[in-house]
Order: sequence, then structure tokens, then C-alpha cells
Amino acid sequence: ADFDKSYQFGNVLTVPRQHRTISSKRTLSDRKATFSKPVFWHIVVEGLKKLGWTVKLGNRPNDWYLCPPGVIGGERKFRPRVDFFDSAPLVRECLETDDRYCNQTEIVSLLEQAKECNARYLKLKAMGKQRPKFQSDEELVAYLKGQNDQTLD
Repeated sequence: ADFDKSYQFGNVLTVPRQHRTISSKRTLSDRKATFSKPVFWHIVVEGLKKLGWTVKLGNRPNDWYLCPPGVIGGERKFRPRVDFFDSAPLVRECLETDDRYCNQTEIVSLLEQAKECNARYLKLKAMGKQRPKFQSDEELVAYLKGQNDQTLD
């Protein structure tokens, strides 16, 4: 009986997937949004590291995995893209919608800071050739953290 139920949609095995609990805060526009690379790595990832998260490098040069405290990427009991993450948009979506993280005060304030800095980054980018030059991403992020919204309007 279970076998027939699993194959009810043709020759494709359909097994119900376990989904993480998603809060009601999710919106379509937020799901598509992502942070700029400097904001993601120097604000979001660095902030998560202070909260006990780790970054594991994969086998290929650009592979990375962001693991919450207690999660070891690559172990069979932990599932990729559910328990640990390998893309910036997925990290943001998870932090904003997954009940394990979206209600933690530290993560909420970290995301607010990242959103503000990302908005400032986009304003800087829109300035074209008139925008200030920075020697490194660290210098850019320090500038973004220290800016008032009025300065870039």
C-alpha cells in the first residue's frame, strides 16, 4: 500500500520532504533580495562567526559552507541547505524566515545593520565615478557602518 502511494504520480518516487518551520515574516520580495559581497562577508558572516557559526571550505576553490553552532557540514545527520548553507541568498532567507534564527535578537540586529549598509552600498554604487575610492572591502564596510543616510542622499 505504501509502495503504491509513493508511486501514485507515475514512475517517480515521491517521498514527503521534511520542511523547516517558516515564520509568517516571509515575503516574495525579501526572498529574492541578497546582500552585496562585501556586506555579506564582512558584516553578516563576521557577525555570525561571533555568534559561534563557522565557515568550512569545500573541495573546490569557491566552495564554502556556513554552519550554525553545533552543526558540522558533511556529517550525514546534517542536511545541506537545511542545517548548513552554501549560498548568500539562502543564508539571508534562512536567517529571516527560519524559526531557529529569525527570533534571535542578535541575528535580527545583525540583519538590520546589513540591510542598512547594503542600502548605503547601493547608493554609493549609483554615484558612479563620483563615489569615493576604497583600498579594501574592509575599508568600504567601515565607511558604510559609519555613514549617516543623509550623507549619501
